[in-house]
Amino acid sequence: MKNLPESPFSDSTLISSLCNISSSPEDMQQNSHDLDGLTPNQLVLLLHDSNLREEVMYQLIKVSLIHQKRDTCEDLAPLLWNTFNVVYMLLLVRSPITPLFLMIPPPPGLPYHVDHLLSYFNTATEFVPSKRSIKDRKKTVDEHMHCLGHLFNNKEVISVYWKLSPPTLSMKESTRVCNALALFQVMAKNPETRKELIEAKIPCYFYPFLKPSGENKPLEYLRLTSLGVLGALAKFDDPYGPKVLHFFLETEVVPSCLECIDLCDELSRKVATLIVMKILMQEKGMSYCSATAERFYSIVQVLYRVVQKLTEKPCLLHLMYAIQCFLSLSEVIKFIGPSEAFIRQVPPQLFDNTFKDILRDDHETAWMLQVLHFNVYGRLFSPE
Repeated sequence: MKNLPESPFSDSTLISSLCNISSSPEDMQQNSHDLDGLTPNQLVLLLHDSNLREEVMYQLIKVSLIHQKRDTCEDLAPLLWNTFNVVYMLLLVRSPITPLFLMIPPPPGLPYHVDHLLSYFNTATEFVPSKRSIKDRKKTVDEHMHCLGHLFNNKEVISVYWKLSPPTLSMKESTRVCNALALFQVMAKNPETRKELIEAKIPCYFYPFLKPSGENKPLEYLRLTSLGVLGALAKFDDPYGPKVLHFFLETEVVPSCLECIDLCDELSRKVATLIVMKILMQEKGMSYCSATAERFYSIVQVLYRVVQKLTEKPCLLHLMYAIQCFLSLSEVIKFIGPSEAFIRQVPPQLFDNTFKDILRDDHETAWMLQVLHFNVYGRLFSPE
């Protein structure tokens, strides 16, 4: 955590201002109004107060939206990341520890921040990072999770894992976690904190929310917000983009997105398709997706079903994502030669009049269809 930038929202009157805000449950309603006048720095520090955290998260989301409209949102992400323990306050919230917490499988590669956090709780003085990272320790990942289970009586994002199956999550609980995820999305949009999130493997904590759950609305909102975080991370054209892509491929985000595309509601399908599209547009992503015939055609078949669904309820943006995916996949076929299996999986509706009306004024997508047709059939086509 060394060499971190100074807080962009420094305020000399911070401590005295915070002291004027009561954190008792009976004053919660009054506090929701008091929060309006606080600076982002003050709000972030209040995330440590479990009684105020829900209101503070909501207020920070409002702040991020205001800053986004003014193109001044870039300072909030470093503030959230660099303020000690805030990331863990968003991942974890105060509630009694249950044995179920210890049964949760840890994400691949426990975040190195756990090492820092353990050293903090093992010392009564100021926070001092450990000299060794978790990777250098002899303990297993499961043992570290066991330590965490005993050290913390806080749970936020991960506190609802045990309510995923069977689904018992309430809408209020879902909204609370979605607010925490929305703040992670703020960090994911910033190039500096995007890198930190990936290096700490924080997105792994969101993967359990991607599992399809039928018509359960609270879980669907969680899924959509989690996909929003992953979509914000999928900026592969910036200097750290290759490492983000490597992380996505290493943690197998593609199969999870394919499940969402196939089985979730419209908005989740659209965001998941966008993520897969961005991965396919990268050379390394395309190599991963075409590494085996089984992997390649599982993607093709899911995209085929996407187009079939869009024939019933057209959406130009989703259709454009699907076409770009097919176009990327067709580049492989162009080099390895004609494939009857691939040709059978390219929906004929893309080339007839099915989407004529919504594509009428979209010349870019129309040209993508021409290139796709040429890659598949060796010739351009003339729309009727």
